[in-house]
Amino acid sequence: MSPGGAARVSVIMLLPPPGVDVREDILREINILIALEHPNIVDLTECFFAGRPNLVRRSVQSLFAQPFSPLSDDGGGVYGEKVYLIMEVLHGGELLDAIMAKGSYTESDAWTIFCQIVSGLSYLHSRGVIHRDLKLSNLLLAQPGDITQVKIADFGLARSAAAAGDAVAAAGTPHYMAPEVVEAALQGHSSSPLSPACDIWSLGVCLFILLGGYPPFDDVDEQRLLRKIRRGRFSFHGQVWQTISHEAKDLIRQLLVLDPLKRPTAQQVMEHPWVGRGGFAAKAAAASGASLSIDSDRMPGPHPAAAAGAPHESLLSQLLEGLREEEGAQ
Repeated sequence: MSPGGAARVSVIMLLPPPGVDVREDILREINILIALEHPNIVDLTECFFAGRPNLVRRSVQSLFAQPFSPLSDDGGGVYGEKVYLIMEVLHGGELLDAIMAKGSYTESDAWTIFCQIVSGLSYLHSRGVIHRDLKLSNLLLAQPGDITQVKIADFGLARSAAAAGDAVAAAGTPHYMAPEVVEAALQGHSSSPLSPACDIWSLGVCLFILLGGYPPFDDVDEQRLLRKIRRGRFSFHGQVWQTISHEAKDLIRQLLVLDPLKRPTAQQVMEHPWVGRGGFAAKAAAASGASLSIDSDRMPGPHPAAAAGAPHESLLSQLLEGLREEEGAQ
């Protein structure tokens, strides 16, 4: 048990050989995650590197002084082959699995979940971190079925805001990708550095799914899906949206704006009437007896090639390359 009472577990991770890109990615993820401390973010408190006996502990406090200083061995392998991670134990599994297993829930439940996501995201952005892969399947529960303890996880694509301008390679999950992320990847460069606004778009997709039960942009053909995202047109058609509060739909419209400069910040989202005011609008909608659920048939699943072991980044690169060729031929 940690001093705060949460159970911890030691995870032993074998590092890839020096010079392999994945090794640097792992060190970067550790470097970012260990500097974060928030109730809605998965907690990594300490790590020990087998090859660095003089660097036995990297505490949260020690990194706050100079957050996100590069934790890199520059290909020399000075950190050895193993890293020991001391992490918070989460027993609840994925949030998405839990709410699908529950079957139905209310707008008030969606509000409870969303407020925690945006609280964690606001903290990340205040610390200069862009998650870049925010999605429902990257949200975990501390305890089975307990939606009051949601944790943002999987920081493998996360970058500090200062470095995000260089992070224009295809990254993220297609259904949740912001239009400017698609454009930057298609062009091979970005006219301006990627900003926290790409997480705000993904946040909007999460809220749309929580309330509607399906993604705002969808297509069995992933190249058509990316074109729909670039256009940014969605609707609130369907019986379920007639039961959703006007405040919730207003927030979605603000989050899923094509121009990233016109999207609210995470802090501004926390001040929106649907999020604030104690969830009055969400609770009023729930009191009407309206029931929500996730349509599993319309939810995005893993790419078939991903199941066969192909790297996610290479799949996206292939998808975007196909879209470039198709547009070039027009």
